[in-house]
Amino acid sequence: MTGLGVGAAFAGLKPIVEFMTFNFAMQAMDQLINSAAKTRYMSGGQMKVSAVFRGPNGPAARVAAQHSQDYTSWYSHVPGLKVIAPYSAADAKGLLNIRDPRSQTPSSFSKTKSFTARVFPCPSSTIISCRSARRRSRGPAPT
Repeated sequence: MTGLGVGAAFAGLKPIVEFMTFNFAMQAMDQLINSAAKTRYMSGGQMKVSAVFRGPNGPAARVAAQHSQDYTSWYSHVPGLKVIAPYSAADAKGLLNIRDPRSQTPSSFSKTKSFTARVFPCPSSTIISCRSARRRSRGPAPT
């Protein structure tokens, strides 16, 4: 599935690859990291890989150790991979709406498993830019 999405992106399409959980993405690390994230750099910008890899991530109740990892920080250390980790339903909807046509790099879009059953208010139309931060509360230290 991941390799198919990367190949589709190589062909100019903009696929969205859905993982049941990012724990299962471990089987696709070669395609995700070495093919999707690094190809634009390795081709000198000649090849675009505009794909989104999304799914639930992190700990949750009753899923045991095998399904409780959070890969967000690991993915953020991969050159060429944009990492999106929304906090709320409104953030997720707004960040999914952007699907920037100018984007030439792959994105990892992970929602937190523990928020799956939580209810958040969600406006009907929201667009959030990945180019700016959103401040949730004021304080002396960044969080």
